[in-house]
Amino acid sequence: MLQVLARLADIISGAAAQTKPKRLAPLRQALSSAPAPPQGLTPFTLAALKAGTNRGTSVAVRAIVDATVADAVPLYYVVVDAEGTLAALSVFGLQEEAIRQSVTLHLLAPNVRELDVLWEGRHFTFRVVRVDHPQQVLIGGQMPIGRTSAPKLASTTKVN
Repeated sequence: MLQVLARLADIISGAAAQTKPKRLAPLRQALSSAPAPPQGLTPFTLAALKAGTNRGTSVAVRAIVDATVADAVPLYYVVVDAEGTLAALSVFGLQEEAIRQSVTLHLLAPNVRELDVLWEGRHFTFRVVRVDHPQQVLIGGQMPIGRTSAPKLASTTKVN
C-alpha cells in the first residue's frame, strides 16, 4: 500500500514526466470536446467535487497513469480533467484492461475523499475519486459490460 501511495502522490504532485503541461495538453483538449454526460447528470470538474458522494454529477476524465499493483484490489489510476486537475482514481469491479489511456471516462456520482496521511515520515496528500461499482463509470460513452472482474478476496493475514 505504501508503494501505491508514494507512486500516486509523486505523480499527482507533478513530479512525473506524464504530468508535464506539454503531455497533458492533448488529453485536456480531447476532454474539452468529449461527449456530454448522460442525461440528467450535471457535468462537474474534479476541483468542483465535494467530499463524499456527488449524486447527480458526472466528471469526464482521462487516465494518464495506471498505478495498480499486480493482483491488487482496487485498480488505481491517475486521471486528469479538462481543466488539468489531477486526482487518484480507485476502481472496484473492473478488469485491469477495461480502462485505457486513450478513452474518455465519465465518472457518475463520484465518491471523493481528501487523503491526508503521515506514514513513516512521509506526508501523502491528494484527492481520491472512488468508483465502487462498474455502473458508476462510462468508458468511451459505454457501460463496461463484459469488462467486470470476478470478485476477489483480499487479506492481510499471513499464513505460515
